[in-house]
Formats: sequence, structure tokens, C-alpha cells
Amino acid sequence: MKLILILTLFSIAIFAQQSRESNESIWDNIASGNYILDTVNDKGGLYIPIKKPNNETIYVPRDYGLMLNTINKPLFQFPKEACSSDQYKVDPPFVLKIDDYCDNLKDRPQNLDEKYLYLCLKSIREKLQTKPQDYTETIKRLLDLPVHEQEFAAAVFTGYGEGRSEADKEVALIFKTIENRTNYARSKGCTRANPLDIVLQRFQFSMWNKNDPNWKKALSLKEEENSEKEDLKRMVKVYKNYKNKKYSFTPASITNKIYHYRTKNIKKVPSWGVYSKAQKTVKVNGLNFGSTNRSKAVAHYFFKNVAWSFSYHPYRRMYQGEKGCY
Repeated sequence: MKLILILTLFSIAIFAQQSRESNESIWDNIASGNYILDTVNDKGGLYIPIKKPNNETIYVPRDYGLMLNTINKPLFQFPKEACSSDQYKVDPPFVLKIDDYCDNLKDRPQNLDEKYLYLCLKSIREKLQTKPQDYTETIKRLLDLPVHEQEFAAAVFTGYGEGRSEADKEVALIFKTIENRTNYARSKGCTRANPLDIVLQRFQFSMWNKNDPNWKKALSLKEEENSEKEDLKRMVKVYKNYKNKKYSFTPASITNKIYHYRTKNIKKVPSWGVYSKAQKTVKVNGLNFGSTNRSKAVAHYFFKNVAWSFSYHPYRRMYQGEKGCY
């Protein structure tokens, strides 16, 4: 038993040493000119982008001691928090291979730092810019995004457009409604449907209507100078927590079947959305967002099993075997 313990500790020590040497080796390559500091794409934060000779990008921790020893002057943004915050301490492994801020959305968005999720969102918004901001072209560009970016964009932009004035838990209910609809569409044979297909379905999520100003506010880079920068960051945080299953929705028999919601203050109430049909109890982490909660802080009514059918947006390319979904 002692021998096993000694060997285990020895292995850990060797791994730590290798990790440390790997990090220093990278900076040695930078000093010798083999690797290049990618100052153009440096966004600040935990990691610095490095270009290797084969044009591969790797990210290494923003180690100012090694940086200054190597280049003798700071070329990167220095976050003020780094002087006093533990959030900039980095544990091994020292090399994070990621060619794009959105890359981790493919399989582990919950593990990506919120700063990087927000940078991913910014990169998506940049891809969606047209002059002037044209609705048709914007929708086409959204549908051209990689699938993992489509899901992220659908949640965050819709949460912003339809729930930025509401509490995080109510935004999470909007995300839950999108997920429920996605599951429903897939169960009906539209197996490639994703959350973006759900929110872009015509006349379903009002912020995506052509004449609604919210889709422009969510996507426009000009608007970021105003209040919504923090709102978008909050939507990113809710998305991460949602993917991390930090929100509990009860009772499941109701919350898994919610396909509709509406704001309380609309003038013309649709027949499916009358108050008497709203769910009385819809809880998120124990807090009721059902119709029995008359607080003005709760902005929406939520509805279960309202008649609804799915169809792809006309600009979505047709998938083989899913003809009935168009």
C-alpha cells in the first residue's frame, strides 16, 4: 500500500513538472521566435493566443512574469482584477488548445469561462452584421452558423429580447420553453431541429418578427455601447447556469410540457392565452412563476399543451427525410 502511494505521488510530481516545463517551453519558443504572440486576437482575460509554425493557435495562461522576461515589455491588456483577485490563478494543464472562443460550445459550454462565452457571443454578433441591418440577410447568416453556435445564439438573443427585464429564473423558464419545443419537434420526426429553428419559426417568438425592434437591439454592435452590454452578459450567465442544470423546474408534469408563454401586459390576448388557462404553479428553484403569483416582478404567464405544430423557417435548407417539417 505504501509503495502504491509513493508511486502515485511520484507520478503526480512528474506530471506537475512536465506541465510546468511545457508552459516554460512555450515561452522559450516565443523568445526564440519559433512561436508568435498573436496580439491582434488577444482579447484580454485568462489566456494569451499563441501562433505555432503550422499556424495552429494555442492558448497559454497570461503569466506576466514569463511574459516580461521574454519580451521585456507588456503587449497585452492587463486586467485590473488580476492584482487582487483569485480568479486569475490558473491550475494545470497549462496549455488550453482552442481555436475559437465558441469551440467548447460543441460539447461542454458549462466548463467555459463566462468571459469566453461572452467573447463567443461577440464573435457571433460580428458575423451577423449587415449595413443596414437587413432582416432577411440576418436570418440567413444565423442559419449559416455552426450548429453549436446556433443553439447558443437562439437562447441568449431570445432571452435578451423577451426577458432582459425579468429575473434570471424567469429567463430560465424561457430557455426551458425553447428546449421543450425542440424536444417536441424532434419527437415528431423533425430530428435535426435545434433551438434556433424553434425561435425563428414565424410568429412564435415575437422578438424575431421582422417589425420587432428587439432582434436588432440584440444583434447590433452599435447598441452595445448602451445598457444592453450588461444585459447580454447576464443572459450568458443564465445560459451557462441553465446548461449546468442549476435551475430546477417543478412540477415536471407541467414544466416539461410548457410550449407557450405571453407577457401579462399585452392588449390583445389570444384565445390560447387567457388568464384562466395559465398554469397556476410553475416553479423554478422553488419560486412560483405561475398565475397565482400576482407580483409585478413576474412578467409572463406560462401555458401547457397549447395546440402547436413545428415547421422549419423557409430559409432553412431542406433535410432529407423531413419533408413534412416544412
